[in-house]
Formats: sequence, structure tokens, C-alpha cells
Amino acid sequence: MSGSTISFGTPVVANSAGCYYVSVVFVGGSHNKIVVSFRDLSASSYGRSTVGQVSGTSITFGSVTTFETSNTNHIVGTFDSNSSKLVLAYSDSGDSNKGKVAIGTISGTNNSISFGTPVTFNEGENYSTNSITFDSNTNKIVIVYNDNNNTRTASVVGTVSGTSISFGSAVEVDSTQSDGMSLCFDSTNNKVVVAYKAGTGDAGGPGRARVGTVSGTTISWGATATFYSTAIGIWGNALTYDASQQKVLVIYNDRANPKKGRASVGTVSGTSITFSSSVVVQDKEVYWPFAVYDSNATKSVLGWAYTPSNNNYATAAGVFTYAQSSLTIGTTYFVGNTGGLQTTNNGRKIGRAISATKLLVNSNMSGDEMNAYLGGLV
Repeated sequence: MSGSTISFGTPVVANSAGCYYVSVVFVGGSHNKIVVSFRDLSASSYGRSTVGQVSGTSITFGSVTTFETSNTNHIVGTFDSNSSKLVLAYSDSGDSNKGKVAIGTISGTNNSISFGTPVTFNEGENYSTNSITFDSNTNKIVIVYNDNNNTRTASVVGTVSGTSISFGSAVEVDSTQSDGMSLCFDSTNNKVVVAYKAGTGDAGGPGRARVGTVSGTTISWGATATFYSTAIGIWGNALTYDASQQKVLVIYNDRANPKKGRASVGTVSGTSITFSSSVVVQDKEVYWPFAVYDSNATKSVLGWAYTPSNNNYATAAGVFTYAQSSLTIGTTYFVGNTGGLQTTNNGRKIGRAISATKLLVNSNMSGDEMNAYLGGLV
């Protein structure tokens, strides 16, 4: 990352055979490694993982380890920083498409990983997509999934202990068919946010979102919000939480226009979320979007595959730049600890909104005085 641009090193092979349902997780703490998990077509479609160590603009990988000895689908992962474990959720098609979780432990200095016995979180047919996140406020895992062959969307809360995990009772997210779920954790408001398509399969549907509050081994969901309401809807989406802006960012495929890539900014308040108007990030057909927050550069990165011509796929990634679009005229704003704007008086007043996109700041201060006044945030 350099400012608002991004560059890439030479690609490195993580697994030499064909792979599906690839998940990439940064494992922090004392590890600071990358874990790539996938369905390995060269090994009877088993679920497998490999650990990578980043060095400069390259990465080296250790040996491949199996976490599921069955046909493994819809793999998603997250890092539990409380237990320092990798948590993988997936569908086991060799066991009636049940939803399962495997807990991975990375060795101290080696690029290797071992897994405990998989634990079932959904006994029904977990046929379609899963999504997972870690709630660092409660030290819990949250999984959202298609339940009972896509008849509803449900969620569970998990607690990691050693190389195993236990779950509370399932809580419904949406009683209708839905698909393409994505999750993130809002660390400012200590809330879980889910985004999904109201509809399944290749058919589009409106883009919906809800805010979840974890308590003990259960989760409650606030009112349903819509970030894209056109009937033909979206195809896929991805979420990330931008801590520098204290905002949720969602990227999705706009099937109505025609399959362009769009992004919207979400603001969590209590148990609800509101979204800004969308912006186009790619004017070609977009598929398989992803979103990730770079905590070092304090920037969000969006990526996707697209079809520039004749159905030939290309890939792209770019840094998302925010613009203020929802200021309340006449309201005084203050700078938060992470550099975002807030209305709570913390002694670091930046100015008063004179439009939805503009702030009137104290022009009598010099640059050094303003920097000192804001506590070195600028």
C-alpha cells in the first residue's frame, strides 16, 4: 500500500493442484502468518490448509495439512485472538452437507498447522454458503449459514476451548431463502454485522443487512436494513469493517446495471445500520467480490473478478477512499481516537457541518496548532 494505490509482488503457488472454496486468514498474535484453506481436487476433494510466511513482497508456504477427510465445500475462516486459534467453518458433503468447524493450531516457528476433531454446528443440510467472524468483545465465534437446504438463514455462537468448540442454540437471521452471506465485526460499537442476498442460486435479490449483539452463547439481531433494493438485486457481496472510519463497507454485484461492482458505506447505531448511496467501483460485470481492512495502512481494499470482454476473466483490487456524505448540517463534529468523525464531545473539536459533505473548521489556527489541538491525529 502506498497512499491510495496498491501494488503486488509475483504470485506464489500455495497448492499445485486444483482448488475450490479458497479461504485466506491472517493469524496474528505471536504467529503473524497467513493460512490458506481449500478443497483439494488432488486429494479426493478433502479440506486442506497450508501456512504461509510473508517476507517483503513474497510468501513461502509449509506442507499441506488435512482438516476434513471428506468432500468439503463453502470453506470460511477467522482468527480467534483470545485462544490464538484458526477457526474454519465448512459444509461436509460426505456427511449429508452438515455444517462443521475445525480448530487449527499453528506451531511456534514452523509453517505448519494441526487440527482438532471437527465439531458439527448444523445437523441440517448446510448446502449453500457460510460466513464467520470473531467477536473480540465477547471472545466468541459467530457463524451465519443457510439452514435446512436454503429454507432460512440462521446463526450460532461458538466458544473455542483448546482444539474444540461448543455452540449455543441456532438463532434465525431471516426466515426466507437467502444466499451470499458475509460477516464483519464492528469493534467500535462491539456489534456483528451480516449482509446477504434475499434469494438463492443465480437469481438476484435485494441486498439486506442486520446488526447482531452477542450475549453469552446466543445472538440477537436488530431490524433488517436494505443496502440495495432493486428487485433484480445483487449476486454476491463482501463486508469489512474500516476501523479508521468507524464504518462498515460492503461491495456487491449490481445485476440490474448490468452486474457492475458497487460499494456502500454502512453506519452502525445501536442495533441498526444505515447505508450511504452506492458508488460504482467497476463498470464491467463483477463476480466473487472481497473486502479486507489493512490495519497498518488504515485503508480498506476491495477486490473482484470481472469480464472485460468475451467472458474472459480478469482480476482487480483497489484502495477505497471515503468521502463524507452524511453530515448533519449545524452539528458540531469531533475527531475520534482512530481519526474518524464523531458527535460525542471528547475535547477534539474539528468543526461544524455546513452541508452533508463539508465542515467549517477553525481557520484561525495554524497547522501546528490544529495538530496539537487534535492530539497529533493530523
